[in-house]
Amino acid sequence: MISDDRVERALRHLREFASRAAELITGITPKDLVDEGGLNPYMVVSLGIKNIRDAVELFVYRRVERSLGTSFGNVIEAFLRDLLGGIRGRDHFECRRQGESHGYAGGM
Repeated sequence: MISDDRVERALRHLREFASRAAELITGITPKDLVDEGGLNPYMVVSLGIKNIRDAVELFVYRRVERSLGTSFGNVIEAFLRDLLGGIRGRDHFECRRQGESHGYAGGM
């Protein structure tokens, strides 16, 4: 059996690591994001990004919006295909040139 003292000493390493990681993350500034993170400085100012929480929120929202937009587009396409007896958009004649699929906008 492992003693409580050994468990507590071992857990101390994890707690110290978590504390240092939290300090590093909360210490990130918009200037760091622009200088080292590659963010567009005009975007940072125009969106009012003041801290790492604002930046993370922006990127999470963008990711979720893109994912949901793509997924919903696929659902709507399948819905209309089944409802109206059609074919996939990429297989539609107007979306193809010389037998190659160019996607929806590229083939129009």
